[in-house]
Formats: sequence, C-alpha cells, structure tokens
Amino acid sequence: VSGCAILLWRREKNQLENLIDYNSIYPAEVDKPGIFYDLDKYPETLHALETNQSYHVKINDPEANMLEIELMEEQGILESLILPLTESNQTSGLLEIYDDIQLKEFTKQDIRLAKALAFQAAITIKNMQLYESAQSEIIKRKQTERALRESEEKLKELNDELENKIKIRTASLEDVNIALRVLLKKREEDKNQIGENIYANYKSLIQPFLNQLRNVHTKDTQKDILDILESSIKEMVTPFSKKMSDPIICLTPTEIQVARLVKDGNTNKEMVQILNKSIRAVSSHRANIRQKLGLKNKKINLRTYLLSLK
Repeated sequence: VSGCAILLWRREKNQLENLIDYNSIYPAEVDKPGIFYDLDKYPETLHALETNQSYHVKINDPEANMLEIELMEEQGILESLILPLTESNQTSGLLEIYDDIQLKEFTKQDIRLAKALAFQAAITIKNMQLYESAQSEIIKRKQTERALRESEEKLKELNDELENKIKIRTASLEDVNIALRVLLKKREEDKNQIGENIYANYKSLIQPFLNQLRNVHTKDTQKDILDILESSIKEMVTPFSKKMSDPIICLTPTEIQVARLVKDGNTNKEMVQILNKSIRAVSSHRANIRQKLGLKNKKINLRTYLLSLK
C-alpha cells in the first residue's frame, strides 16, 4: 500500500479528526493533522465506527457512497481499507490503509495484519488519551492550587486591612471615651461648684436677713412662718429638695409644703394654723402624699420616711 492514516472519533461533534497521515510515495501530499471530516457525509464510515466492522472501498465501486468516492478522487486514492480502532470494546477512531498507485485485492492475511495494527494503534491512542487526561488534570490542579494561593493571599490582605481598620477605629473610640470621661468629670465638678455657690450665697445673702427678722418682735405665728421659710430655703439647696420635687413623685406645691411641715414634726392642728387650711384639707393632703410616695396601706410613718430621704 502507499500509506495509512489514523483518525480520532470526536463523538460529541460527530466528526473524525486527522491525527496522522503517512504516504510513502507522496509524503508532501498527505493531510495535515487537525483536519476534520463530518460523519454526516460519510454514513458507511459512521456505521463502521458504531458497529466495530471494517470495510473495503474502491474508487470504481458503483455502490459506494458518492461523497466518499469524491473525497478519494480529491486525495488521489484508488482504494482504502477502513478498520475501527477498538480496545476494551471502546472505539476511539479508525485506521485507513490506502493505495494510490494501483487497485489490488486485500487477502485474509493482509486484513489480519491490518487488524493487528489497528489494535496496537487503539492501545497507543488509549494510552495517549490517558496521558493527555492526566496532563490536563495536573494542569487543572495546578491552576486550582494557584487560584487557591491567590485567594488565600487576597483573604490575608483583606484580613490585615480589616484588622488595621479595627485598630484605628478602636483607637478612635478610646480617644472618644477619654474625652467623654473628661467631660463627665468636668460636668460633675461644675455641678458641685454650682451647689457650693448656691449654699454659700444662702449663708451670706439670705440667712443674715432671716436672722434679723427673727430678732424683731414678731408674733409666734410669724416666727413659725420664718422658721418654715428658712427650712424651705435650706431644703432647696439640699438633696432632699430635689427628691421631694422629683417629677416621678409628682407632689403639688401645697403637698410639698405639707410634707416639709410633717418632716419638721408639726401636727395636723399646727399645720392648720400655719397653712390657714381646714383639718380635712390637711388630712387629704397627707393621704395624697402617702399614695404618691407608695405608702398607702403600709405601716410606715410618713415623717420617718420623709426624714430618710435626706
């Protein structure tokens, strides 16, 4: 024969790919690797692949497929023997043995030899495909490892960036906390200073006048009123005044007066004279005070409770 060709069966595309073409007479005229042939045009070849059967075609065969005859004429082939490449019941392509010099009859011995060559070629192709698959797997694994390393590096960069931002934010929050502590301390100092100023003003500006009024000849009722006035002013500059005026307790101004008189130990009759109110009104105010302070129906002395608010 003049030459032979090995073609791979690309099932997914239903094509044959020329792997190698060798011609001992016209080496320059062979098909180059990578040429594809659509099997839709060559049903006999497709049938041979699917049934794992070889066949012999001559250029002067009137029953041969016209497209295959045209391809043989185009390639200058007079006859060819087509043998599937099969290994472990898996067909991977075909071996084509052709002659472009003269027509001849292939003997049984020729066909046996050709099938042996096809079997060896099938094994070689299977090994080649396994090698290519292994190489492809190695390449994919290396690509995956490289991508994983890049991802880890990127993740480390993001983690470092996040940690840096957290450190900056933490430092900023610490600065804010320090500033807030300074402000709170200053506010407390200012609050204490204001309280000291108020009490100092009371001692220097108000108490002397109260003492002068007390030394003037006044009635007992007026002295009692002066005592109440002095006691009220003192309570305004003490925590008791704040507690008694707390909106949670919600005492009215009259109830605050009654509470202060009770705290100072005045009886209901004495409060009637001081406040110029009826005994019933004073008793009603005392009851309201006990209710608002949560003392209703409790065995707790009102004066004792008021004294505990200091």
